[in-house]
Amino acid sequence: MKRRYIYTVLLVAFIGVTISAQSRKVKQDDKQQNAVHQADRVTLSEGIRTGGNDRSQRNDEAASREIIKEVSAKVKAYIARGEINEANTLIQSYKSKCDSLKSSKLCLAGLNFHQGYLFQQAAKLKPDELDDFQFLAVTYYEKVLETFPGNKSSLDNLIKLNDELNRNTASVKWVMNFVEQFPSKTVWYFLRIGNLFLKDKNFEMACDYYKKAYEKDPRSERACNAVVNLYTRRNYACAMVDGVREFALDCKVIGLPNYSEELLRKEFIVAVQEQQLQKATQSMILWAYVLAENNWLYPEKVKRTIGQLFPKEKELSDNDELIKKRLEQLNRMATAETIEEMGRIGFWKTSNNWASVSRDWEYVTPLHVLLKIYFAKGENAYFKNQFESAEKLWRAALDESYNFDRAFFTQVAIDLAKLYHSKPEMDRSDQKLESLVIELFDMKGAAYRANDLKMIRNYHITLGGIFYDKQIWDGAYARNARFQLERALSTRLGPIINPKLREMLGVVYDSLGDSRLAIESYGKSIQDYLSLDRIKEAETLHEQIKTTRSLNPSKVKKYDAMEGIITWRKAQISPDNSMLRGTMPLPNYLDNALEVQTKAKDGLPSDFVDVQIFKGLSDLGAQLGDDRTLEQQIVYSNALNKINTVNELSSEEDYYRTVKANNALLLSLEESNKMQTVRMYGKELNYVSGSEKTKYNVLSIPTLNKEIAIPEQLLLLNKTLQTEYKNT
Repeated sequence: MKRRYIYTVLLVAFIGVTISAQSRKVKQDDKQQNAVHQADRVTLSEGIRTGGNDRSQRNDEAASREIIKEVSAKVKAYIARGEINEANTLIQSYKSKCDSLKSSKLCLAGLNFHQGYLFQQAAKLKPDELDDFQFLAVTYYEKVLETFPGNKSSLDNLIKLNDELNRNTASVKWVMNFVEQFPSKTVWYFLRIGNLFLKDKNFEMACDYYKKAYEKDPRSERACNAVVNLYTRRNYACAMVDGVREFALDCKVIGLPNYSEELLRKEFIVAVQEQQLQKATQSMILWAYVLAENNWLYPEKVKRTIGQLFPKEKELSDNDELIKKRLEQLNRMATAETIEEMGRIGFWKTSNNWASVSRDWEYVTPLHVLLKIYFAKGENAYFKNQFESAEKLWRAALDESYNFDRAFFTQVAIDLAKLYHSKPEMDRSDQKLESLVIELFDMKGAAYRANDLKMIRNYHITLGGIFYDKQIWDGAYARNARFQLERALSTRLGPIINPKLREMLGVVYDSLGDSRLAIESYGKSIQDYLSLDRIKEAETLHEQIKTTRSLNPSKVKKYDAMEGIITWRKAQISPDNSMLRGTMPLPNYLDNALEVQTKAKDGLPSDFVDVQIFKGLSDLGAQLGDDRTLEQQIVYSNALNKINTVNELSSEEDYYRTVKANNALLLSLEESNKMQTVRMYGKELNYVSGSEKTKYNVLSIPTLNKEIAIPEQLLLLNKTLQTEYKNT
């Protein structure tokens, strides 16, 4: 969602024309000129937003818009004819009209923008006077920014002009000033400053500001991209934390593995060029791991890297020969569709060469890469209906991982078991599956003896899935779906949110004729779906239970509470929401949310309900546009207050909901002194100081029959967020 600095009374978002880098000549064609003229009229004269209730102020703003609109049309016509002096005289004459207004700031800023734009165009029309006109344009854009700090159009044009005048340092000073004034847009400004230093080839300072942007928002793809490009395109290692590999891991964790691949490939290439064999070997292993893990191991990708590193005319050293041989082995694996076609892969079968990545991702060996390749190629074979090949590849993965990576073993085992279940002709007597089950039981016993809770749960999930698919609901001790799924979901192994496992356990209870436990398990599954924001799946399962089951009074209360939550949350993300359409006043809307919350707590855990209301209000706030900033602030502050006492949030997305709310509310906190009384839906809303009982230094809105705190440190709202972290 775009965020502009629009406050309750003031504000003006002053939109001008950003001159594109490609526009080097004034278009002479009449048809084109007319189209540009019409577009600029809208951009220059209609992109103005204000707030407030003073009638004379509103009248002055309307008059200002008309003056700007009128000047825009005439200035464009003068520019088309090349009449620069006449256009400048016209603008000056209109300034007297601005002076006659009680509030002339907006009007004068609009005319100053036009003068900046005029001289920017004049510089193109009269190259002999290029510098003079460009400096004049800079002067007028600076005047606009002095009146309306942070105005994007003026800032964009100013930066472009300063770049042409080799004055990027001047632009840095302007942007730095806005960083201090508008901390909610810090990431955007840091990236712009980094780009300015990059233009001057000051890679150290560019890196510094890209890192600042990344540290401020570790999920920013633009910040991640800036750091990666500095290394991969400019050969400057803008190391984060412990280095390139650590940053590659960070990119992977936030869902940007493409950047991990770029970084590691670059590190590998640099190490080979510098004849650092150990570093080159480690980087190659890590790069290959990312390719294999994401099923990106395409022959052309490896072959291109070989050609880049070892062109035919290059005389190869012993190190080069060794690296090239390993890459050629990798290329053959990438090309192969079966194990037999992979050839001799001795290096990639070893686990004695290892690459340290970071304290989070301890090590990766060539064997880790091979296991990922086996698994990915097995999947590819399965989807091509090449089932025997898929079985061989997955069997090879199991054999290699048995004593090496048992978490990976369980991952492959569940897929191989599903293959045997879906294609019984491949295991007619169940001997293969039984052998696999025995192996899993043995490994599970070892995990219990080692008190490895994570692996214990993995084995229970894997065995539970196998017995579920075979419909072995109950029977011999532990060799059934009920036992394994109940253990997998046990809180003794730690907290777990897994709606599918709970739904599977509900099916098991149903199959055993225990309707009470089935309904309980389905209910928990619905709650888990809601916790993970999978509302449609929660609704489908809820409808299925409500329409096919006879519920006792306690379960009726619980399922009615879930229905209320589902219906309400669906409304928050619907474009037909009554709040978004303006058919329900905000105070009434918030009262309705409170009513939903109160009813739901009659049948569901209090913390769960609070988080659901927080999710819904946050989602609604994200949909409110720039013209409804005040309402957004109120909705977000309500959302955040729902989790004041909650110990844990239910998903990583909840953390980022708090970040989004924080950024929106910072718009209020930054210039709270400029907030004045407004009326909305017939009620007067006043921003005033919070009560003494509040632990935070706050602003509050007491006119909605309750105090709504807006803490300055919003990330300290509950125990989950007390420590700043990049990823959950």
